[in-house]
Amino acid sequence: MLTSLAMFAMLAACSENNLQLMTKPGHEGEPGEDTGLLPDPEEERCDVEDIWEIPTSHATDILFSLDSSCSMTEDIWELYLNFDAFVNELTSFSDNWQMMVVNADDGCNHSGVLRPSTPNFADTFKDALFAWNWDNEFTEALLTVNAAAIDKTDSGECNGGFLRENAMLHIIDITDEPEQSVDISGKTWDQLVDSIVAKKGSLVLTTISAIAGDVPDGCDGASAGTGYAEAVDATGGVFLSICQNWATTSNLGMLAAASVNQDTFALSEIPVESTLTVRHNGTVTSAWVYDANLNAVVIIGAAPGANDRVRITYKTVCG
Repeated sequence: MLTSLAMFAMLAACSENNLQLMTKPGHEGEPGEDTGLLPDPEEERCDVEDIWEIPTSHATDILFSLDSSCSMTEDIWELYLNFDAFVNELTSFSDNWQMMVVNADDGCNHSGVLRPSTPNFADTFKDALFAWNWDNEFTEALLTVNAAAIDKTDSGECNGGFLRENAMLHIIDITDEPEQSVDISGKTWDQLVDSIVAKKGSLVLTTISAIAGDVPDGCDGASAGTGYAEAVDATGGVFLSICQNWATTSNLGMLAAASVNQDTFALSEIPVESTLTVRHNGTVTSAWVYDANLNAVVIIGAAPGANDRVRITYKTVCG
């Protein structure tokens, strides 16, 4: 899910509940030592084929959270004025989307769960951008707000119906400050992302993007968006500089693409890594890495699009 906001957010101890940077495993070890990474050469190996057909219109659930401190007024207006353009870009990828705006500490939305069929959804979304509570403690700790919002998506809760099982989840945070949850509640960015992923049930279907200050030094009145940048990297999202003209058509297109494009493909078996072959629409590609912690292949660069086909073949230890 790699950009990240690579537009509105601009991607796990890498089980889905403990985030780490993506790494290729090494094969070090003394001769005969069981490293746990590769099977013994004498073990019988079986062929495996995993295939994905990318749908024409992938379902996506998009959550916007905005820092409501006074310095953010201009950027909130940017989203207000360019929301229609974002929807136009999103529609080119999917007409099966849901959105909501959540700025409150309790995680409850201000907009309702908006869909293409919602009457006047654009006006409702724009009005919700300014539904601020000036007493919010976590307005500069948006990952806490995100986690609370996703936690309250069961039937009967304030965000009920938002989180769909097989849909992508794209969270887009907009702020000119670093993520400050750890200073307020003691929860770190990775703990909060872990809780979001756990509720979603899949890191593969979870993307966090951010529009925030340049890392590591900040920019033009905005502090570095630390915490958000790490969450973006961990989930393959898009990171846009809040100090630049982030609401351009190309940037909005990146955010829209990050809302629907799947770039991580979980394998059905544990592969012998050296035997992995990845085909995109029938053509062998080398633009991928294997994440052993996720047991997944991650496509680098442009993610497969609507109606594309990904086929991954490899050998595994029989048994």
